[in-house]
Amino acid sequence: MRIIILLVSVLLSGTLFYKKIYLPHDLHEVSGVCSLPDGRLLWLNDGGNKPYLYITDLQGKVDSVIKLPLRNRDWEEMTSDDDGNLYIGDFGNNANDRRDLIIYKLDPTYRVIDSILFNYEDQTLFPPPIVERRFDMEAMIWCDHRLHLFSKNKMGSNGISTHYMLSDTGRRQTAVKVEELELAPYIVSGAARKPGTNEVILLTYTYHFRLQFLPDSQTRLYRFQLDSSTQRLLPQQSPYKVLPTWLASSQYEAIAWSGPEHLVIAAEGGKKRRPFFRIESK
Repeated sequence: MRIIILLVSVLLSGTLFYKKIYLPHDLHEVSGVCSLPDGRLLWLNDGGNKPYLYITDLQGKVDSVIKLPLRNRDWEEMTSDDDGNLYIGDFGNNANDRRDLIIYKLDPTYRVIDSILFNYEDQTLFPPPIVERRFDMEAMIWCDHRLHLFSKNKMGSNGISTHYMLSDTGRRQTAVKVEELELAPYIVSGAARKPGTNEVILLTYTYHFRLQFLPDSQTRLYRFQLDSSTQRLLPQQSPYKVLPTWLASSQYEAIAWSGPEHLVIAAEGGKKRRPFFRIESK
């Protein structure tokens, strides 16, 4: 598989330009990205990799590597708050049997200042029966001192992504179930909130076969407005945008806003090809 970054003018009409860039092999399994105040990008890898953060420019060149005194059991997402604090979600849970779900909170100097241990209020079995396995997580945003989590809706979830909510402080918490989102057959793999607004984009993908044997994938960006009173997601007039995949199978897992009109989107990579594309509206 390939590492692909798309800098996208989201949900806007216009001509798109493509610029092929590359990430280093150290980021072959990228699963989270944040945009820094100076315009650079901050990345993390999926579980099983070193607990490092990588800072790159918009050309994919690594400027620095931050080695954290943490364990990367299954890092899946990263987000930040208005004060520049960073939240790393170690909550990948394919088997639905984890009891050590945790979100690390780091200050702007990347010093760990909190560890939020949590469980889901509606999970009682570890693991539950296959038809009830809906507790895998890959998407998270911060808004108004709350962390919003969106489950990866596969396996026994019947295509439903569950939206949970936590406080951004407090060592032991129970994630409160807010709502269920019916997005089948698209699987939620990332989320981003537009800075200074309540606009939320969910990154999703689905796999299928062309001509019954060629593997292909399709990616959608679902657009919502987070309601401040109910904390629920309200669909927008243009609910989603389909991203082109050029007959290539790609599992997109990382998303972040880069400026007021563009997104950075990345997919897990592999040994052979590591391209990413920058897409802008004319």
